[in-house]
Amino acid sequence: MHSLTFIGFVLIYVIWQNGLMVDGQKRIIGGRAVRSNRWPGYCRLHHGKRFICGASLITSSFALTAGHCVFGNPPTSFYVHCNTKSRRRRGTVRRASQIFISTEYRDNTLNYDCAVIKLANVMPQYGTFAIPIYPYYLNMGALLTVYGHGATKTNTNGPTLLHEVTVPSISCGNYKGRSAITNTMFCAGVLGKKDACFGDSGGPIVYQNNLVGIVSWGLGCASDTHPGVYTNCTALNIPFIQNILRQFG
Repeated sequence: MHSLTFIGFVLIYVIWQNGLMVDGQKRIIGGRAVRSNRWPGYCRLHHGKRFICGASLITSSFALTAGHCVFGNPPTSFYVHCNTKSRRRRGTVRRASQIFISTEYRDNTLNYDCAVIKLANVMPQYGTFAIPIYPYYLNMGALLTVYGHGATKTNTNGPTLLHEVTVPSISCGNYKGRSAITNTMFCAGVLGKKDACFGDSGGPIVYQNNLVGIVSWGLGCASDTHPGVYTNCTALNIPFIQNILRQFG
């Protein structure tokens, strides 16, 4: 079991270090509006009234998001909004009662970029439905779907409705230095065409209605040379998530 710490405060900022760029406005590039009346996992994370990141509902009482989305303020200052595709609607709102992050999380490298949110009350599921964490290793080339509220082009405001984009799991290529890839990360995208981007941080990347990862970071959006980077939150890669569910569920 990994050691744990309670965390709060949100970092709403952009980090530019050796080309590593992270912020609370990671958006989807090359996707389309979600057409179904039900969708896997996606919820919005708010700090107070401000939308800051995506999140994934994994049970009626727990959600996941990126560690860099929640780091510092009391957990009860965060709210999870589910069951709506529109950013203009509140949906069903539940306050966070506890937030857990592995002590192996590193803000400068985004290693273990994952946080577990315990909801103060059970979340009903009539739009968003809870998704399990994928219990196996992810195969290269698997087709995955990313969900988030975001623009279809870099440097534009995101649309009101929830978007999705399908991308393959691919090699991470030549990320180096401070932006090196660790075994808690994987890469996905269609170079130059399809990617998550600034604003969708913390949201889900899904394989066959199973959660395989969390939108984490990248070098720009839909880069011709660097794919998007995701936290690998499968049960085999970050077991502390399952430990939290067993201990506090």
